[in-house]
Parts: sequence; structure tokens; C-alpha cells
Amino acid sequence: MKDKTTNADQQYNMKKDFRKDIKVSLLLFMVCIICVLMLNTTAQTSTKTAAPALVQNKIIKEKEIIRRQLQSKLKEQKKQALAFCKAYKMDTTVAILIDMKIHSGRNRLFVLDLKADTLMLKGLCSNGSCDGQTAPKTVQPGTGFSNQPSSYCTSLGKYKIGIRSWSNWGINVHYKLHGLDSTNNNAFRRVVVFHSYDGVPNEEVYPDHVMTSLGCPMVSDDNMRYLDKLLKKKKNVLMWIYN
Repeated sequence: MKDKTTNADQQYNMKKDFRKDIKVSLLLFMVCIICVLMLNTTAQTSTKTAAPALVQNKIIKEKEIIRRQLQSKLKEQKKQALAFCKAYKMDTTVAILIDMKIHSGRNRLFVLDLKADTLMLKGLCSNGSCDGQTAPKTVQPGTGFSNQPSSYCTSLGKYKIGIRSWSNWGINVHYKLHGLDSTNNNAFRRVVVFHSYDGVPNEEVYPDHVMTSLGCPMVSDDNMRYLDKLLKKKKNVLMWIYN
């Protein structure tokens, strides 16, 4: 009788230990599942955090490359502009350069102090629509330029900035433009002038485009006020529109 009780107790204890082992195993399994889920969540969060950072770093690097390229190009254009002004007895202190390869939502008008070799002003500048419309857009390199009357296109080339006159647009001031190249010698006849328009922003709007013109280089009102003060004191200033 004593042996039977002992065996029963042993069996009971074994079952009890087995149940306990199962509970412990289940508990450990659940802990492992939770740990795996937490690790996955952390990894996903890290990936999500890292992705924008990588994109941002790529954008910064691309901007720096573009900035250096533009700086190098502008330096060469400035050198050529100064040589041209000296050769054709134009103003050798200031020149306005407009790079049509630059997106219309970025600064692409540069006012240079040719003597001090410094940048006096940079700003947005509209391009001609080529279709008579003023919807925001830009021209593609190698296209969208014309010297033909009623084309509403930008004409590439060097211009002499002429007399100051009344304008219906912007700050009510415009400057006559005289094309000096075969690519823009119809500018005066086309009434292509340098003026401002209140639809042109003061700051960059990239990736958005700036509104187009009917062929005139248009700037913001604030930038035109600055340029008007400058140009009123000058004669035969060079404007060079290139791509």
C-alpha cells in the first residue's frame, strides 16, 4: 500500500513538472516572438529614418555639384563679357548675365561687378513662352529660342541696354534692348525690353516654374528697383542671354 502511494505521488509530480515545463517553454517562446517583433520594428524604423537622410545627402551633393559647375561657367562667361565690353567700348564695370540652361524656378540672372569681380545680385528671370501664353514653364536647352517677330520666344545673344522708359508692367519702368548678334538683332523691332512683373517672385520656387513672358526678360519688382537705381547711372551696359 505504501509503494502504490509513492508511485502515485511520483506520477503526480511528473505530470506537475511536465505542465510546468510546458508553461515555461510557452513563456520562453512568447518572449522570443516579442523580441523578434521588437527587432523588426526597430529595423524598419531605422530604415525609414535612414532613407530620408540618404535622399537628403544625395540632394545636397547634387546641389553642390551644380553650384560648382555654375560657378565655373559663370566665371568663364564673366571673363568673356569683360573682353567683349572692352573691345566694343561698352560699360566695363557692370554686366547682366542670364543663363537659360538653369531651371526657371532657380536664380539664373546674375548682376556682376566686373571691376571688383563680385556678384552684386542674383534672381529669377522669365523666358519667352514661344506661344503667346504666360503659364509657368521653362524652355529646354537647344529649343524654345527665336529671333523672329511674333515668335514670343527668348532670343539668345548679347544686348546693349538702352534708354529707360515707361512700362505698363511691374514698377512701370523698362529698358530698351538692342540685339548685337544675328540671333537677337530683331529685339528692338520685336519690342523685347527689360522690365519687371509682379508675378515673378523674389525667391527661388524650384521645382515650380516661373511664369513666362512674350519674349522679354522679366524680373521681380524688388530686383527691378535695385537694377533701376544701378542702370540709371550707367550707359551701354551689357546683357548677355545664353544657354
